[in-house]
Amino acid sequence: INTSNNIDIEFFENPEILLMVSLLNTIDNPNRDIYLAGTLKSPVFRFTLDELVKIRASSKAPSLYGALVEYTNETGFEKGKYFLDKLSLFRQLTTGTRIDKLIWKLYKECSLFRIVADNHSPDETPLAARENLMLLYKYARGFESSTFKGLNAFINYVDDIIMQKTKLPGKGAGKEAVDSVKIMTIHQSKGL
Repeated sequence: INTSNNIDIEFFENPEILLMVSLLNTIDNPNRDIYLAGTLKSPVFRFTLDELVKIRASSKAPSLYGALVEYTNETGFEKGKYFLDKLSLFRQLTTGTRIDKLIWKLYKECSLFRIVADNHSPDETPLAARENLMLLYKYARGFESSTFKGLNAFINYVDDIIMQKTKLPGKGAGKEAVDSVKIMTIHQSKGL
């Protein structure tokens, strides 16, 4: 995990953040196969690679989503039913819901704090993974206070950050670092 006061592209490479980016993209448009496959294979839905291959091979649908819908309807596949029900709920939540509130609901509905505690990577602590999720929530709150709104706009915002390698204020921003210099000025004319 990046412990500096800036988060760079590596923030979006953390497993819990990749999961959220995949989930948000899937909710926005389930026909994006890469994001859907990432969401289905995640610890939230636990599809196996064999299941995904079987589902995709069973259909001539143009997308993995179409194949999943067909396969689930034809076979009664329980994981498929569970996922499709959750996806329907999540898509309903996007209507009129602020992105920060949507993310918070996803954290709760998917038990993400528990999942990251159980499935964190070896080089990161459960606390660090939780802090990353909270930081994503914080950025979503900041995004909602801008002129842009909604899930698709937030996804585009995150994509732009990743593509442009923009640095975002990281956790600890606003706190004085131990190895930092604080500069203060006095403006007599402003009464400060």
